[in-house]
Amino acid sequence: MQTFLIVWVGQVVSLLGTKLTEFALGFWILDQTYQDTGAITQFALTILFMYLPKVIISPLAGVLVDRWNRRFTMIMSDLGTGLVTIAILALVWTNNLAVWQIYLALIVSSSLNAFQQPAYTASISQLVPAKNFIRANGMVQASFAIAKIASPAIAGLLMHRFGLKTILCID
Repeated sequence: MQTFLIVWVGQVVSLLGTKLTEFALGFWILDQTYQDTGAITQFALTILFMYLPKVIISPLAGVLVDRWNRRFTMIMSDLGTGLVTIAILALVWTNNLAVWQIYLALIVSSSLNAFQQPAYTASISQLVPAKNFIRANGMVQASFAIAKIASPAIAGLLMHRFGLKTILCID
């Protein structure tokens, strides 16, 4: 159970950082484009690119994850998402961030998350004794819910106080 707890804490932090960034990027797009155009189409596209790749890729990803090393899959997915975040941070830092770059980053991140989540949930049975399956599954599902519920509030406060760079650094 100790190994699972270490993985779980790492995934909670990773998931919270990812959700903070997703919300902050959407907020940044809304802030940048709504003032100029009065339309929220670009923000709506952000939501689309955040979820559609995962929906499309997930059936294939689940099959592949069952055949691959789950640990390696989780590491590579988190590493890829981290590299995307670093690229966005570099663009923000140099004041070169454009909306299309956020769309591309969200597509890549969403695609990687399509592999990460099934690998993580499937690894529970390898990390936890059978008597603790229910507890471990509850912890995993609670972490998904907490990240989805808490991240908009946290990201909103951080965006207001510190800006996008801080959220990307946290992620």
